Amino acid sequence: MKAKLFVLKMPFEDGPGKMWICSNCALIEGALSANPHWQSAIDIHRIDFPKPRSEVVAILGEERQ
Repeated sequence: MKAKLFVLKMPFEDGPGKMWICSNCALIEGALSANPHWQSAIDIHRIDFPKPRSEVVAILGEERQ
């Protein structure tokens, strides 16, 4: 079973009219693009910013989301 990596889709709105880029997600996206062979080793899920994030809830449960 492959490891799962969840990365926020960017840019996203963080408040009315405030666009944001997650620096940690951008770093991961850069590392993924520089190492395309990683994509065969892990399942990458690009998810939307707003909560609840159903993909995460399905794995961890609502209380840990």
